[in-house]
Amino acid sequence: MNVKGKSGLGKEKSNTAAGTPAWVWSTFVLCSLVLINMMFPQYESKTFIMSWGDNTFGQVGVGKFGYECSPLTVTGIDGIINVSAGGSHTIVVQDSGKVFSWGDNFFGELGNGTTQDASSPQQMSYFSNAVSISGGYTHSLILMDDGTVMACGDNWAGQLGNGSETRSVVPVLVSGLSGAISVAGGGYHSLALRDDGTVWAWGYNGSGQLRGGTRVSSRVPGK
Repeated sequence: MNVKGKSGLGKEKSNTAAGTPAWVWSTFVLCSLVLINMMFPQYESKTFIMSWGDNTFGQVGVGKFGYECSPLTVTGIDGIINVSAGGSHTIVVQDSGKVFSWGDNFFGELGNGTTQDASSPQQMSYFSNAVSISGGYTHSLILMDDGTVMACGDNWAGQLGNGSETRSVVPVLVSGLSGAISVAGGGYHSLALRDDGTVWAWGYNGSGQLRGGTRVSSRVPGK
């Protein structure tokens, strides 16, 4: 019931129990995700993820593979505060600071120590103090509460930022970066915004996406 308009539907009384949703979209290639926060008449807030589209590698996260033409609810995780779609994988962070991922894991982008694809949420190694995440095409970025950044997955162009070009199936620390407040994963490069307003970038730079005046890729962050 929507007595006195408590569900936010613009009507004083109805039999609709749903409230006003807050939608956070994340799309990459052929899979779509939406993070929904619903305030129900009992004033209980519930956050959940719905996803659909290409599910070749399980990136929709509903425990099976194959195309999904209608939105389905991802189960087994709650308290989600951020969601990001990579090339064929998905990452989320909980309000507890834990990170979960699923989908394509050929390069270790799920960060769980394996290269096995996952069709349902799997907890990423180590974390209990993450605050945000971002999926690149075949790598993942995790922003920690102390302003440092971790990364996992493909690293052929240095997009993990740890000074090497070796892929990693577990998250590694991005070298020399502190005070980060936001991260973004590109195709084969990575970006971070620091609390001093500077933007740092690393990885592939074949089109000058890291910074002007050069097309040289970088295995460590630079501003």
